[in-house]
Amino acid sequence: MVPKWAPGHAKTVLSRLKTHVFPLIGARAIVELDTHDLMQPLEAVTKRGTIDVALRIKNYLQSIMREAKRLRLITANPAHDLDGSIKTTGNSQTRTTLIAAARATGMHRGLQRLPAHARHGNAVVACIRTLQ
Repeated sequence: MVPKWAPGHAKTVLSRLKTHVFPLIGARAIVELDTHDLMQPLEAVTKRGTIDVALRIKNYLQSIMREAKRLRLITANPAHDLDGSIKTTGNSQTRTTLIAAARATGMHRGLQRLPAHARHGNAVVACIRTLQ
């Protein structure tokens, strides 16, 4: 049995691909793509400062290319070398992790009720602002 995405998640993934990836590489055949081609949308998203979106798109591209290789549509996976291509600060990764964990557990409702003096640390503050 193949695991399926929730409809909302599938919509988000497709929307991100349509917005950030397809305009730059969508018209090309998958066999023509190389690592440099896959870097173009990641660099564009990173320049806008949305590191968390760039990291997610990198993961989508890696999964897509891994499946293409499994199906023998390509002989080598050009997304394999994308690891380490997006420069992140520890705070950005921490913030992304906190947001995902808070949403998954419903914790964000508790974080939002914390008194102001307890909301210390840039990552926690950014997480709370994002979830509001």
